Amino acid sequence: QSTVTCPTAAWNNTFRTLAGISGQAASTATALYYPYRALYGPGNILYVADQSNNRIQKFAGGSATATTVPGLTLNNPCDIYVDNNNVLYILDTSNYRILRWNNSNVAVVAGGRGNGGAYNQISTSYSMFIDSSTNIYVSDYGNHRVALWPAGNPNMSQAVAGGYGAGGASYQLYYPLGIYIDNAGNLYIADNYNHRIQLWYPGAAIGITVAGRSGVSGPWPYQLSNPSSVIYDQHNYLYILDAGNSRITRWVPGAEYGITVVAAPMSSPRGLTFDGNGNMIVADNSNHRIISFAMYC
Repeated sequence: QSTVTCPTAAWNNTFRTLAGISGQAASTATALYYPYRALYGPGNILYVADQSNNRIQKFAGGSATATTVPGLTLNNPCDIYVDNNNVLYILDTSNYRILRWNNSNVAVVAGGRGNGGAYNQISTSYSMFIDSSTNIYVSDYGNHRVALWPAGNPNMSQAVAGGYGAGGASYQLYYPLGIYIDNAGNLYIADNYNHRIQLWYPGAAIGITVAGRSGVSGPWPYQLSNPSSVIYDQHNYLYILDAGNSRITRWVPGAEYGITVVAAPMSSPRGLTFDGNGNMIVADNSNHRIISFAMYC
């Protein structure tokens, strides 16, 4: 899930619609219904977690018409990941589990034991991260923690951040959303209700605020408002989908404020990612569409 940009990257603030019909929620092959995440897999196929239609859609070769990934019974899927072999991982939010799909062979790889706070359970969750060893990190929204499910062990997880109830202390999270793991294993968390981005080093007991002001929402460059996604690139820049401010900001290491690189009319934007050309992709959730902002250098 590496992100490749150029050092002087900028983005066209006039977006292009990749999938869905603006403002129209429907279950047809050209429509979406509260999509939560989109990303490109092998063969330039755009995969979309079409949340309220309980399906995963595939848009091939720039087509506006999708096919549905077969063999799945889902309930509000909110996040997806596809590897180089077209193996698909799905965060099946309201079934409290993560599935692995491989040519219609489906297996539960985390959770699946109902909604709860035990470490063999997943509560309501909207984001995950799969690392290069196929370890699964779940941003466990309802339990205010990030949990690690080791590869090959669907029966037990461990907290790697938070897990001490909702709050704004350095050891707590408050409804975390998007997460990102860099190549050193450092964990970045969009701590949604605390309006901040937290960095947790491997094995750390507390997080460090690297963007935003804890518990304070606002529109100023040093503030965030309900951030929903965070991504780290090869230039050590953080990109934050600042959902409440309808913008994407870039933070350089050690910065006290962010620089707005995209400001556009979005409604409950989720799931910031990049394609292979550095273009930003956003699930414009309440507008029922997937949009893209073109990068230029």
